[in-house]
Amino acid sequence: PIILQPSSSQPQKTQKHRKPKRKDTQVSQPGGPTKSMANEVVHKELGDILVRVATTASSLEAEQDSGNKTQYKETPNESSSQGTDSCGGPRDNTLQSDE
Repeated sequence: PIILQPSSSQPQKTQKHRKPKRKDTQVSQPGGPTKSMANEVVHKELGDILVRVATTASSLEAEQDSGNKTQYKETPNESSSQGTDSCGGPRDNTLQSDE
């Protein structure tokens, strides 16, 4: 009678092992929706980043317009005068007027 008790508990263990195997196959099936949900999360995060970038850029422009008008106007003039000759065309260092 002692040997029969462990043998009767063994089929219960095999039944328990079968159920997780069925669950494993079910878990692998919703892999597609999980990927699409991950994509949605990534798109939301990128959208939030773009909003932050736009907000930062507009606030920087507002600061430049309100407090630093002279510096903001001088910078483009300096860079354009360095890149052009007296006629307004692009500089060409290979040409020499003495020749």
